[in-house]
Amino acid sequence: MKISNKGLVELVGHEGVCLSKYKDSVGVWTIGIGATKSEISDLASWPLSKTITMQEAFELLKKGVGKYEEAINKSLTKTIRQPQFDALVSWCYNVGTGWAKKASIIKYLNQGIEGGMLFDALMMYNKPKEIIGRRTKEAKLITYGEYSNGGKALLFPVSASGHPVYKKGTSINVWEYIDKKAEVEPVPIKATPVEEKAAEPSLMRKIFNLFTGDRN
Repeated sequence: MKISNKGLVELVGHEGVCLSKYKDSVGVWTIGIGATKSEISDLASWPLSKTITMQEAFELLKKGVGKYEEAINKSLTKTIRQPQFDALVSWCYNVGTGWAKKASIIKYLNQGIEGGMLFDALMMYNKPKEIIGRRTKEAKLITYGEYSNGGKALLFPVSASGHPVYKKGTSINVWEYIDKKAEVEPVPIKATPVEEKAAEPSLMRKIFNLFTGDRN
């Protein structure tokens, strides 16, 4: 399997975009949408003033995501749904390929387990605390099939010390760079009733239940 365009849009929404190099949370030089020396071997020697274009950032993403797709594909023994694969690639892109073979989330999927156990298994990867928002969205995607970033991501400037200036992030429409024909994110795939009962209902489900009288 390969990550879908919707999955790529979701991943970019989680990662954000920087067009000059910066140090990530553990001090690794990074650029674009999470690209490191794996994609640009001499990145560490680049001056902070050197920038890439938005198009180059997305080309690096498409080039780099392949090894994460491969890691997930090699670890799975059962066919899974596209939103689940998209969530796994996003998770793997963040935590690294080493977890793909041994993580509980992979074992559960290979056992055919669905629902809340998948949600909880992905939420075990909750450090540092700043990652909890992203992980929750990935857990909802793997459990409910809900894509949650609305097709948007933040573009961050980088400070003179080589760190993203998060408070100055500006919103971009990721679909403009992933798929020229699509201006908005497609309607999310509807979860099955079994999946909806297995974990906490989404906000839209709660509103629907309020008006219909459905308490499930």
